[in-house]
Amino acid sequence: MRHLLDRKLRRDLRSHLGSLIAIAIVVACGQAGFIAERSMARLLLDAQRAYYQAVRFPEVFASVRRAPDAITPTLRAIPGVARLETRVVGDVVLRVPGLREPATAHLVGLRPETAQALNTLLIRAGRRPAPGERDAVLVSEAFAQANGLALGDTLGAVLGERWQTLRIVGIGITAEFVYEIRAGDMLPDAKRYGVLWLDAETLADAFGYRGAWNEVALTLQPDVDPLAVIAALDAALEPYGTPGAYARARHPSHEFLSSEIRENRTFALVIPAIFLGVAAFLVHLVLGRVVTQQREQVGTLKAFGMPNSEVIRHYALFAAVPVGAGTLLGGALGLWFADYLATIYLEFFRFPSLRVAIYPREFLMAAAIAALAALVGALSAVRRLLRIPPAEAMRPEPPATFTHGRVERILTERFHRPVPRMIVRGLSHRPWRTALGALGIGLAAAVVIVGTFGFDAIGRMREILFGFGTRADVTVVFREAQGPSALSALATYPGVHRVEAVREVAVRVRHGHRNRLTSLQGIDPRAELRRLVDLQGASVTIPTGGVALGVALASVLEAGIGDTVDLEFIDGRGRFLSRPVTARIDDLSGLAAYVPVEDFTSVLGVGEAITSADLAVDADQRDALYEAIAHLAGVQAVVVRSAMQRAFDATLKQSFYTVLTTLVLFASALSVGTIYNAGRVTLSERARDLTSLRVLGFTRGEVARILFGELGALGLIGLPVGLLLGVGLATAVVASFGTGELFRMPLVIGPRTLLLGVVIPILAGLGAAIPLRRRLDHLDLVRVLKTRE
Repeated sequence: MRHLLDRKLRRDLRSHLGSLIAIAIVVACGQAGFIAERSMARLLLDAQRAYYQAVRFPEVFASVRRAPDAITPTLRAIPGVARLETRVVGDVVLRVPGLREPATAHLVGLRPETAQALNTLLIRAGRRPAPGERDAVLVSEAFAQANGLALGDTLGAVLGERWQTLRIVGIGITAEFVYEIRAGDMLPDAKRYGVLWLDAETLADAFGYRGAWNEVALTLQPDVDPLAVIAALDAALEPYGTPGAYARARHPSHEFLSSEIRENRTFALVIPAIFLGVAAFLVHLVLGRVVTQQREQVGTLKAFGMPNSEVIRHYALFAAVPVGAGTLLGGALGLWFADYLATIYLEFFRFPSLRVAIYPREFLMAAAIAALAALVGALSAVRRLLRIPPAEAMRPEPPATFTHGRVERILTERFHRPVPRMIVRGLSHRPWRTALGALGIGLAAAVVIVGTFGFDAIGRMREILFGFGTRADVTVVFREAQGPSALSALATYPGVHRVEAVREVAVRVRHGHRNRLTSLQGIDPRAELRRLVDLQGASVTIPTGGVALGVALASVLEAGIGDTVDLEFIDGRGRFLSRPVTARIDDLSGLAAYVPVEDFTSVLGVGEAITSADLAVDADQRDALYEAIAHLAGVQAVVVRSAMQRAFDATLKQSFYTVLTTLVLFASALSVGTIYNAGRVTLSERARDLTSLRVLGFTRGEVARILFGELGALGLIGLPVGLLLGVGLATAVVASFGTGELFRMPLVIGPRTLLLGVVIPILAGLGAAIPLRRRLDHLDLVRVLKTRE
């Protein structure tokens, strides 16, 4: 008997091939998303751990304004410290051959390598600078590749007070800069920011740090409380102006990478859950119709003694075939997608290599989840039949009894033509199926919305960064705070027709037991080149007599308007100041504090302190200005707004097309699977009715309008629901960025995103309608109208 059932199974599979292929595609999309995202999370985590271990990446970091070498033995004696190293670092303006705008280089002093040295460099080409080799540098791989630099090329920078030509002798990477981004930037710009390593003594002499240092890193002994070590380190470094030591978890590069790993794990749960939930519904839909059609056959088999377990096995195998095929296809697609993602990640995260591996646990988890979806769909479809006694099951199923519900009465009163009335009745008589079918289409729209709204949000951030908030053509960042004379000097440079001061200092803001290290900015309402704006792009005025906190900072500190916060200035003076909170600013910054410019000097407790200068520059004289500023001592960075905007747009464009292509395919799979199977089941159930209409004189077009009218109505119901679901999911994503320490993401969903959320499911539905129309046009009128015994 089992052999006969297997023959029947093969016949059933052939007759429902189109529906099963649609189910397999939906399952494959869910599996591919799960395997790709989970594999990338595992791959990045494994690569991170192996890389950190290989190069001995430190566990605790701290920076100071200037600390003498004499304090180093005291730091090494702190209980729990395994190995500690100090060094000199700093930023300079760099001139790169072929690059119009000045670049920024983060210089790192390189001591002779030892067997247990921390932050070991991995040399990709060339060699390390030799001790005493004052003009030799080793450059980061991302920077070299972005600018087409090779061994022997030269760069130019002001080291100390003297212009110096630097010769590239090596190219390398390090775990400290897996994610290479300039402080304050939202996205990396490898063309205009890079890391350069040079002889430690040369750098110390250039920056005036002979016998001193400004950065320390250390590893810990086993089973040591890092908080105790950090507290001791802070106490020892406090006289030298430190913002505070921090653990590896707060290291910028590590934090970016860890955030990406968490996002992969999140998407590995959310997106596949949608697809496999829809797959379970489609299995239930198709299998439910098959079971209904085979009611008498199953009743006969049960009458001959077939146990329920065999019936369950038979239909479970029916469900397992498309789900199993989808699982295999999804596994292959997932590996391919993971390999593709790895090539993209290598553009942002600099690992020695990222080779996609097969993780059996992820594949087993994906297969188990898909099998569960198939089993749920199968059992929900056959459970009603299993409860029917064999004698009753052997009889034809009695016609369903429908009543005129309130919704049907209201709608049919509005539609007097027969085709719309038939559509309304067909949907209202099966409300649960209608609701689930509409939800399946709506989820396709939700997938598009939640995947692409981020580009609208980033577009708003782009407007704030390069339009509403910052209008300066060039920003010059000083290494040390300057007086008004620095502005006067910059005003004489070529093409400069306006100069404005920027005031910003590092502070630790405390409220109760909570504290955060951030920047205190002096806001000048008269400034034209830099304005404080909220997430809507509107200018914000700072009240006098207190301090204004960004919404994210206020939330972290749990400080409201009227509360008093303490400001600790990180400059080695040990200055503390208490100020009331006068406003909460809904700004783009993750954590920032503000005071009016007229209060800045009194709050700071020193004279005029200008940390940067915004310049408005004539476009035809910018090249001359770049060359002049590059030779100016005391400047650590030059930010060109147009260059930042080009890099921002290039990164956004690359990411947009990659994400959009993936989402179009995923949303299309959802729409095609749902619409095709809903239409296929409806056509199977109503073939006799539709054919009867043909015999009575209805044209093929009129009959098709009944079938596709029902599917169109599902779309009209489901798409608005899907858009609302997408907005809800987008709101949840934005909420997760609410207290971000890097930036805040505004909730912006533009017309383009909403249009994509509607157009993609509609186009996919039109594609699914083609085979349905072909099947409808080829109905056998005589065979369908035969009366079943």
